[in-house]
This record gives sequence, C-alpha cells and structure tokens, in this order.
Amino acid sequence: MILKIYGLLSYDAVNVGLQDLAMGVDFLKDNAKASNIPLISANIIDKKNKKTLFQPYIIKEIAGAKFGIFGLTSDSRIRKYFKNNINNIEILPPMDTAKKIVKELKAKGINVIIALSNLGYGNDIKLAKNVSGINFIVESWSYLRLNYPRKVDKSFILSPHFKGQYIGKLSIFLKSGAYNFYNPQQEKVLKVRIKGYEAQMKYYRRLAKGMDPAEYFKNDKKRLWSINKLKKLIEDTKKELEEHTMAKKRGDVSIIHNELFAMQLSLSEDKEIKKIIKRLNPKIEALLPPKEKKGKERRR
Repeated sequence: MILKIYGLLSYDAVNVGLQDLAMGVDFLKDNAKASNIPLISANIIDKKNKKTLFQPYIIKEIAGAKFGIFGLTSDSRIRKYFKNNINNIEILPPMDTAKKIVKELKAKGINVIIALSNLGYGNDIKLAKNVSGINFIVESWSYLRLNYPRKVDKSFILSPHFKGQYIGKLSIFLKSGAYNFYNPQQEKVLKVRIKGYEAQMKYYRRLAKGMDPAEYFKNDKKRLWSINKLKKLIEDTKKELEEHTMAKKRGDVSIIHNELFAMQLSLSEDKEIKKIIKRLNPKIEALLPPKEKKGKERRR
C-alpha cells in the first residue's frame, strides 16, 4: 500500500530501510515489482555471492545535469527484531560504502549526488563530515523535522519528520555549471541561533558580575561545561554564517528552497488496508521474538 502511494507521488526511487526488511527480501521485492518503483540500497548484499540485492543507485538527467541517487541502510536494530528472516543478507559498513559509491558516481560524470539515508540523524552528520562529494542527504529513522536543511561541511541534510506526517519538497534553481548550492533560508536560521546563544551567554555574564563567566564558574563543573559549549556554538555558528554570506556573493552557486507539506492528521479506516493487515498479522507475529514472561511463575 505504501509503495502504491509512492507511485502516485511519482517517486523515482525508494531507499530500503530497517522496517522494510521485516517480512524478508523476497516479500519486499515482490511488492516493489507491482508498484514499479526502484528500490535502492548500496550496502545490502547477498551473503553467498556478495552481490547487492537492490540497485545501489539510479542516475537521472534533469535540465542538462546528471543526478546520482544512492541508498544506505543501517542494521543497528533490524537483527534484534527480525534476525530469523534476514540470515541470508549482509549489511556493509555505510561510510565505506558511501565513499566507494561517490567515487563511482563522480567517475560517471555525475554533477549532483543525493544520499537516501536510513542511518539516523547523528550518523548522517558523520556521513557529511567524513564522505566528501555528497550534495544532499535525505535522512530517515529519526523523529526530527528540519524546516530548513542543515548544512554540514558541503552537504545539506534534509529531514521531513517521521511516519509520513510531512512530504518534503526541495527545489533546485540550477544555474548552468553551478553545482555549489546556496540556501537563502539558512541565513535567517543562523542569525536566530546566534541571537539565542548570545542571550544565554549574557545571562552567564550577569551571574558572573562582570567577570569572565568561565573564570567565575571554574569550580562549577556543570556550568563551566555549559559555558564552554556555548562559546563553541557561537564561534561555529558565526563561522557558518560567514561562509554562507561568502557563498551568496559568489556567482557560481545555485539556489535551493525547501518546503514541508503537512499530511492529513487523521483518516477514516480503509477496508482494504484492514484486510491486508489481517492477512499479514500471523506472518508478522511469527517473525517477532517470543515475549518475555513478566514476573516469576507462581509455585504450586
């Protein structure tokens, strides 16, 4: 049902996530065929032949530019809950796989590289910092909603929230040959952040009665840690704003604009969906680990 919805939305590719593997690879592939949507993942391989089970990436040519879209899947929780159903697959280290795929896509003359990530927000930040060449990271497996993409090094991280509550739309106003990107929304966000951080620092200065807060609270470990962290945040955010302003002044940038559209909050029950759930429930229950008994059994 979800894949059919993606089809109606004209998705070009869907990354395979943790929960997509709950019913096994064959079940997922069979349903994907019916929807006609390519499933991608660069780091899920067959244990025996070591080949990828899904397309590692797709390439699209739009407005004279080549876009490479690849998928990354995490195995941090899947083996705990569905280990009996995925014994035949192996999930390769995402960072190493990303470096390999980016290199391959660059060799094919790809201009814009997009990662569909199931690694979670923290790991997506690591991905942006450790793998150069990724322009956009569309993240999942977190409860985060980013109204404006977060820029980490040269990558933009996008997150439209969880459980399909929002649909994200990233518009790229592509200048010919300009594959550095600038987000006008970011300037406002950074200025608001700096203002907030400086207000917090002003509070600590008031408590320190004119002294340097770090010196005044040197024997208070918790407050000293907060003050030093705040100083670092102000320094880093000002640096990011400066880089952002410089990017705006350059002529070799393309503008991006991000929008999130809220879906309907409540829907009436669908009879067809209820039938599907009823049919699949026994299969799902069979895959889950046995429930632990609560408390001690009564002695006779």
